[in-house]
Amino acid sequence: MSANEAMLRSVLTLTALLTVPALTQASSYSHVCATPTNYQGSAEYATGVTCDQAMASFTGAGQALHNDDFSNAFDCGGKAQNVYETVHAVAAKCCGTGSEVSRRSACWFDYSHVCKTSSDYDANAEYETNADCDKYMDYLSSENQVLQSVGESFSSAFDCGGKSQEIKSAIDGVASKCCGSSGKSACADLYSHICHDPNNYDGSKQYTYEDDDGTTGTSTCDAAILYNLAPDQALKDED
Repeated sequence: MSANEAMLRSVLTLTALLTVPALTQASSYSHVCATPTNYQGSAEYATGVTCDQAMASFTGAGQALHNDDFSNAFDCGGKAQNVYETVHAVAAKCCGTGSEVSRRSACWFDYSHVCKTSSDYDANAEYETNADCDKYMDYLSSENQVLQSVGESFSSAFDCGGKSQEIKSAIDGVASKCCGSSGKSACADLYSHICHDPNNYDGSKQYTYEDDDGTTGTSTCDAAILYNLAPDQALKDED
């Protein structure tokens, strides 16, 4: 996942950008903001460049937003990653008056229910270098990525039942970095009925295994079951 800062700079240096005429309606791009009334078309996006001018460039032929219309409600779900990044970048400078909530973009989603306990979700926690949890969830939810079909579904309780192992693994991976000390995802305890009494299941408990060649290692119970549910493993047809 690459940042598009270099692309933004190159676009903004185009001579044509500085000659874009003033728009007759400042609301033409207002739906780039989660709350359209927060759009500030005359605000400064970059030195000598207003938000309206920046949006005129970004929606121009061959640019990141050239297929998108921000004069009406904009659905960011499943869009390409560079669309998410560009919309967020514009909103940070052009939406609201300073508060984090007022600066949310049309590509902002509540991903909190990726965690078993939604209040554990930390959007600003570091998932990997240069990517906090919200940014990584944007990536997983973007075009051709594993959570594209479910990316907008984490604003309320999420049911992992029937989801592919690929989706479950992605959700567990996010939770391990973004769901506080518990690290439990919406898919946690999904395997509890492997026990006679499901209440006794502890997915985080360490499990010691031995490979066919005698190599031993440790894993959590959740990870061990997930491995054995893979298409070529013993539990592949079980739920």
